[in-house]
Amino acid sequence: MVDATRAVDVIVAEDRQATPEERSAIEEIVVIRDVAAFARGDWSSVEADFDAAAFVGYAGSNDPRETWHVGFPTLALYRDEWLRQADDMRALGPPEQIVRELRGACEVTEVRVNGDRAVARKRFDGVAFGQVLLWETYYLLRRDGDRWLITGFVGYLPASTPR
Repeated sequence: MVDATRAVDVIVAEDRQATPEERSAIEEIVVIRDVAAFARGDWSSVEADFDAAAFVGYAGSNDPRETWHVGFPTLALYRDEWLRQADDMRALGPPEQIVRELRGACEVTEVRVNGDRAVARKRFDGVAFGQVLLWETYYLLRRDGDRWLITGFVGYLPASTPR
């Protein structure tokens, strides 16, 4: 018989906080590059940050009563929605202002690593263009040599409490 308690103990024992270098590399992907590219509507500058073959995005509808669903079964579908949202945002202001407001409203609050896999929690908690942003996304990543790739996310989740 399998001892599930022992298996969980082994898995948890390998899970750890990211090193400063790992955290910095992951923050660069999910905040710095993502926001800058989003503000310009430039998907090509972040496309290489994704593992297209493994990618899947789960959407939580930003409502705690809703069930999660596979919102983006392919990277192409996510790309199309990302570009649509970027177009909407660019109608509100110039790229420099978008970067300033979005970076001011989001942060990576935790990065956990287990072997060559990581999960990063990115939280939006602020105001951009007069609109309250309060949700979070968990990015799933894998190490590929000396870099990290996004394999998916669980996003559009309601944040529990404002800062």
